[in-house]
Amino acid sequence: MPLFFCQCRFGQWLDTDGLFRYGWQPSLPAIERLHQHIHELVTELCRLHTQDSDPEAALARLGELHSLRDALLEQLKALAQEIR
Repeated sequence: MPLFFCQCRFGQWLDTDGLFRYGWQPSLPAIERLHQHIHELVTELCRLHTQDSDPEAALARLGELHSLRDALLEQLKALAQEIR
């Protein structure tokens, strides 16, 4: 079963040190939204793969996950630039 976005290590960091240290940075809200969206999509993909027994449908949507990953990485790079 997939983790909720606040249960993974990155989510825990976002809710604590990340928020405390960088909560005022413009990119942090986008990072939080993307992180949550990634978890929601993974939950859906896991459901498709296991409960609906439709692994092909899950595989067909991996591009969405890769796009979200790339967007999150770009926002993390933006955060790194903001704090320099």
